[in-house]
Amino acid sequence: DLVPMTGEDQNGFLKIWNEHKDEMDAIALSKPTWLSAEALRVAIEVLQGIPVPAEKIYEVPVITSENLQDYVSPDLPDSFWTRSRLNKEKVSELFD
Repeated sequence: DLVPMTGEDQNGFLKIWNEHKDEMDAIALSKPTWLSAEALRVAIEVLQGIPVPAEKIYEVPVITSENLQDYVSPDLPDSFWTRSRLNKEKVSELFD
């Protein structure tokens, strides 16, 4: 039997879920890997005097069994986080 587990959009969790999707179901949130870089970009704009919105809300997609295939990457390592701004070729190059 599978033990209860939690996960986000880390590829290792998504691969296990995908492998056992007929035996289990799960839900995962997909917080983007680039969020810190975005915060730094906004901070630089503030320091440069560029007007920025007082609040910026980024959608956090929910991964379900219906959209799991849009996020899991069986050909990439478990340590890959799926919400990257890098294209698949660059990701493959970095993880090879």
